[in-house]
Formats: sequence, C-alpha cells, structure tokens
Amino acid sequence: MNEFTFGVARDKPYVATSQDLSLSDLTLASKQIYFCVSKVASTAEKADVSLRVFTPDEEVDLDEPTSWTLQDSTTSIDSVNTHRLAASGADGYFLLDEIRIGSEWPAVTNLKSSNVGQ
Repeated sequence: MNEFTFGVARDKPYVATSQDLSLSDLTLASKQIYFCVSKVASTAEKADVSLRVFTPDEEVDLDEPTSWTLQDSTTSIDSVNTHRLAASGADGYFLLDEIRIGSEWPAVTNLKSSNVGQ
C-alpha cells in the first residue's frame, strides 16, 4: 500500500512516504504557533508531497512558494485513508487548530478567515 504521513518527530517536521522519510532541519519550539501548509499533487503514476512551515516571524506568501520546507515523492496514492498526520516521541503532543482543504494556494492560506496567532 502506498501512503504518506506529515508529522513531527524529535521537534522537527517530517514527510514520510512508503519509500522514504524526509526530516526537516527546522526545529519547532515549544508553545509557539506555526502555520503549516501541506500539498499533494497526484497523478496515476506518482504523488509529490510537500510541506511548508511558516515560523511565527514569517509572512505567509500570497502565492504558492517555489521552495518548501520539505518535499518528497511516492508512487501513486491508493486511498484517502492512507494520509496521516502524526506526532511522536516522549513529548509527542501538538495542538492542531484547523485543517483546510483546497485546490489552490489562496483557499488554504487566507488568514483573514481564521484566528491564527490568537
């Protein structure tokens, strides 16, 4: 089964596919608010998965970024049920405020429709 997971391990964001694990160099600080956007671009042959983590001092891009915090690829995704978000380790607790699903960057990054940072 082909699957992917977005998550946090050892205070670092990661993307795991059936074939690989990509761990970011970015360390997430405790009690900080981060804005994260994940992207899945899928065809019958493969799926490209990307994660962009905005730190508290960064502005959210108005347009889709050309560089992401993490990127990976896997063969095609079998099922929606195989997409996961995970946190692990002794301090594997993270508060997830909101999930948005959209087909374009502005649909998921419009911060005026949320209480981000409050």
